[in-house]
Amino acid sequence: MFQLDKLSFSLPERTLLHDINLQFAPNRVYGLIGHNGSGKSTLLKLLTRQIQPTAGSLLLDNRPAAAYSA
Repeated sequence: MFQLDKLSFSLPERTLLHDINLQFAPNRVYGLIGHNGSGKSTLLKLLTRQIQPTAGSLLLDNRPAAAYSA
């Protein structure tokens, strides 16, 4: 499944996510909770390739997520 290694996303005026390390196992259900402005939507946009990370790697089944076609 997904593997995030030192994943970051920044805008010119601020950093939204910094050095995220996660690994999602197959056949599991995960929840995403947090305060407003904590980066939940940004993380989901990265996972769905709506935005590109500014640093780090995002793998899906051990391949870069960018290698998959839309």
